[in-house]
Amino acid sequence: MHERSRGTGVKAIRLVIVDDHELVRIGLRTVAEAEEDLAVVGDYGTAESALANVERLSPDVVMMGVRMAGIDGIEACRRQLCLVHQFLHHFTEQYPLR
Repeated sequence: MHERSRGTGVKAIRLVIVDDHELVRIGLRTVAEAEEDLAVVGDYGTAESALANVERLSPDVVMMGVRMAGIDGIEACRRQLCLVHQFLHHFTEQYPLR
């Protein structure tokens, strides 16, 4: 069952947050949960854990860090997360938006 926006009856956007920095995940979750039309359905510290759960969670959007230990955000998006909308939240010359 999809979450509904608080008080509106409209389907909330289901969001998964993935970043290897816990404080980043906490901050993003805090900001997202303040929005009536967002429902954080999961947050993970590794791309591997996100990949293992994303199909079950059925998010509309995945916010993922690019540079992480193990599988990085770009590779994770190539593997499976390209099935949903993606937002990579680290852009530098080393990791251009592709």
